[in-house]
Amino acid sequence: MRKPNIIRALGPTLPALALSLATIGTADAQAPTFPATDVADRPSIVRTNDIIYATVDGQDLMLDLYMPADSVNPPLLVYIHGGAWRFGSRDSVSPIDLVDHGIAIASVSFRLTPVAPLPAQVHDIKAAVRFLRANSGQYGYDGRHIGIT
Repeated sequence: MRKPNIIRALGPTLPALALSLATIGTADAQAPTFPATDVADRPSIVRTNDIIYATVDGQDLMLDLYMPADSVNPPLLVYIHGGAWRFGSRDSVSPIDLVDHGIAIASVSFRLTPVAPLPAQVHDIKAAVRFLRANSGQYGYDGRHIGIT
């Protein structure tokens, strides 16, 4: 199987990324969200919701995993939603184009700054990456090839 060209794979997601970047710092900024039907209607994508990767101060930290149905041991891209650490949700990812190119996506939640001051968010994301590396065999992606965006 030929490896996907990551630049070509990212191309369709760039408008959403530009929208996210343009809203940072504005008073009424909200991360873009994408309807769940985008994924639900695609048999080529297997979605696993609400995987608990850590529990901190009684709060479960979760991630959603999007796997290409026809790919064996794909590389994994960890998606960190926008929102300047203050707002946003792991639901703001639209993984269809990347997953269709054979890349698994893990969309990660973390404690927001109104709940936990910096650098708690960085610690949460590092915990997610450690969890993803340790559990790659269980979920079927390549734990040696993990990127982050």
